[in-house]
Amino acid sequence: MSSELTREERYGKKPWVSMVWLMLLISPGFFSIYVTKQYPLEDANDPIILKVALCIYFIALPGCFFLRKKLMPYGPKIPLIYVFGILSFPVPLVLFITSAFLFLNAYLDSEQSYSVLYSVVTKYSHTQSLLIKTPQGSPKLITNVPLVVYTPSHVGSIVELKLGAGYFHQPWVKDCNLPTLSESY
Repeated sequence: MSSELTREERYGKKPWVSMVWLMLLISPGFFSIYVTKQYPLEDANDPIILKVALCIYFIALPGCFFLRKKLMPYGPKIPLIYVFGILSFPVPLVLFITSAFLFLNAYLDSEQSYSVLYSVVTKYSHTQSLLIKTPQGSPKLITNVPLVVYTPSHVGSIVELKLGAGYFHQPWVKDCNLPTLSESY
């Protein structure tokens, strides 16, 4: 008897269903990349996203263990790689919900934007990011800085951020630019 799986055993009776599931598992990653570039938070290291992601993950994880026999009907001996697969199954859900949180925070924001001047503390060339701070505030990491702002900025230069208050009270960056000479006085 051959140990190779048949096509039906490998892909199921309806291979198009596997393709739909694959697309559903991949699309949250693309959505999260789009949202984090379009609607970044004021501080990229804000712990609220980590808190939301961990809550969703630990809420969804028991559901994956309850469904493990339906997901993998291999009996009591489950290979270790499949256990890691079960542990990673909630990740697309976490990506989608945290991205939806960021998207709705910016999209439903109806308040007027406000400008804040920051001084550059450090430039990160490999991620095109700036570590900035106000005179009285703590440092904040700004990612996806436009090249017209990133290239001429240096340590000590001033960067202007137009911030939205955010529907969930998480400030997000609407625009990032260098103030003109007349605006800085």
